Amino acid sequence: MNHPDVEPINDRWYRLEEDWYFTVGSICARVPKGYRFDGASVPQVCWSFGFRPDGPWRSAALAHDYLYDHGGNVVGLWYEEGILREECVTLTRKQSDGVFLLLMKEGGVMLWKRQFMFRMVRMWGWIFFGKPNNLRKLRG
Repeated sequence: MNHPDVEPINDRWYRLEEDWYFTVGSICARVPKGYRFDGASVPQVCWSFGFRPDGPWRSAALAHDYLYDHGGNVVGLWYEEGILREECVTLTRKQSDGVFLLLMKEGGVMLWKRQFMFRMVRMWGWIFFGKPNNLRKLRG
C-alpha cells in the first residue's frame, strides 16, 4: 500500500500534499491534493485503549473520510483496451466501509482493531455518509 503524503495542520487535522490513489478491485481511485481530514474519527475516551486518530489506519481513514464526505463518489481510473479511462464511480456506504476495512488490513492493522473500527463505522456511519461535515473542516 502506498502511504499518503500528509502535512499536519494542527494536533488533529491533516492536509494531503499531493494526489493520493488507492485501489479497490480493478479501479484505482483518487483523493485530490489539498483534501483535509482528521484521521480516524475516534472519540477521545477510546484513545487510552489504543484507538487514536492517527496510526496504521491513516490511509484507510483518509479514503473513508473522502468517500463519506462525497457520498461514495470518487474519481475512478482504469485501463480498458489500453486506454486510461476516468469517470466518477459511486460506492454505497456499505462499500465505502468495506474499503475502510480492506485498507486497514493492507495497512497491517491488527485483526481485532480493524474489526472493532469497522463495526463502529457500520453502526454510526449512517449519521455522516454523504454529509460533508463543514463545521469540522478547517478553512484556508
